[in-house]
Parts: sequence; C-alpha cells; structure tokens
Amino acid sequence: TNGEDDPTYAVTLSNLDKAHLECGEFEPAERLLRRAADVVQRKDPELNALMPLNNLASFFQIVGDFDEAAAIYRKVIDVREKRGDQDLVFATVLGNLATIQHQQGDHARALDLLKRASAIQIQLVGAEHLDAVAASYTMGVLALAFGGLEYAMDCFRRAATILKRRQAVKDPMYLSALHNWALAAQLRGDLEQARSLFEETRIAIRESVGEDSQEFANLLSTLSRMYRETGETQRAAETQIACCRLSRKLAEQASVVLSERQQLAMSQMMRERLDTLISLSLASD
Repeated sequence: TNGEDDPTYAVTLSNLDKAHLECGEFEPAERLLRRAADVVQRKDPELNALMPLNNLASFFQIVGDFDEAAAIYRKVIDVREKRGDQDLVFATVLGNLATIQHQQGDHARALDLLKRASAIQIQLVGAEHLDAVAASYTMGVLALAFGGLEYAMDCFRRAATILKRRQAVKDPMYLSALHNWALAAQLRGDLEQARSLFEETRIAIRESVGEDSQEFANLLSTLSRMYRETGETQRAAETQIACCRLSRKLAEQASVVLSERQQLAMSQMMRERLDTLISLSLASD
C-alpha cells in the first residue's frame, strides 16, 4: 500500500526471487534481487549489508559469476566493518567470500577470511559449536592446499577431537578430519603419527560406514601413496589393487542412481587409481 517505501516491499521482491530460482529462471531472479537491494539502500544507505545484497551475492555465486559475487560480498564486509558488526551474519558473509576465494585458487586469502569468521563464531557460540567445528575443518583443508601443514594438522586435530568428544564419530566430517589429520602428518614427515592416525581412521570407517564405502577407498588410495613414498613398493601395489577393486565395485553399484556427470567423475577417479597401479607395477619390475 505504501509503494516501494513500504518495508515489506523488499521482502516481497526476495520471495518472488526464490520462486524464479526454483523454476530455473535466473534473469528475472537477478532483476528482482537487484531491485530489493536498491529499495533497502534508498531507505538507508548504511543498511546495504542486509539480506537483499547478501542474497544477490549468493545468487551470483550459485550461477558461477564469482567475480560479481565477490565484489558484492566485499561491499557488504566494508559496510559491516565500518559499523563494527561482529555477529553470525557477518561471519557467514566472511565464510561465503572465503569459499569464492578458494574456488578461485587464492587459498591464503580464503584462510585469512575463515580465521576471522571462526573467531567471531567461537566468541558468540563457543569453540565446540558445530559451525565453529566446521570452520576449523575447512581452514584445515585450505591450509593443506597451500602447504600450511602445521596449521592444517592443528585444525583437523581440533575438529576430530571435538566431534569425538560429542560422540559424533559416525559424522562424515569426523572421518574426513581424522583422515586429513593423518595425511597432514604424513606430508610433514611424521610417519609414525601418520600410521597411527591412519589405523585409527580405518577403525572409525569400519565401525561407521563399513569397508565397502567410498571413505575406505579414499583411505586405501592415501595409504598406497604413503607406502610408495616410503619405499614399500609391494605393499603399495597390494593396497592400490584393493583400492581399484573397491572403486570399481562402488562405481558399478552407483551407476544406476548417479547422474551422467557424477558417473564421469567417478570414472575419472577410477582411471587415476588404475594409472597409479600401473606405475607401481612398472616400479616393481
């Protein structure tokens, strides 16, 4: 009734946007999101960090326009920093921009953003909140990507320890954190700790998802690389054979339900593992 000055107008535009997105109508969705953001900014320019701009940035992230999404997130962050905001919404925006930076290959910048987001989360909800644990795990992945092994190990250790204390040992994040903790130890050259953690990972996988799982296939692949690097060529080959057999079994089981793109990704993984096995066979000859 009050036209575009009505506070509910931007909300109505955002709701219409959701309907267009669900139908795959991206151009109308973008137009509505931009109008919603403009309405909010006209009412009060200092409020341009509110949901309409966040939604617009998320839209561009979904459709793969990372440069546009990053530019909007930076605008939101700039305003929130000037206002001194330290809430969970701000932490989410920092995390979203970190995801984009990671996708663009800027792992160091992404890690810095996630550290800021994690500090806010820990201050507001505590270090053992699942959001804070997830942030710690993601920071470990980013640190691992550019060789920050000490920091990666600390992040994975923290995530795995908290999840175990919360009795969440069947959570996929726990299995992944434990596996990556072992991998970071291996890459750092601490083979004794790596072997111990890999064995702990094996037991955790067996007791949660079982050994006929993708998690176990991934573990076998990592173990094969470790054995190869330590000169245990025969053991590496045997482990890689087991990995290839399991990967083939999983691919055959999944072929009836996976999309064509997912099947292609699984086939690529299978080919890489077979290539590794061939290399191991040649090395042992």
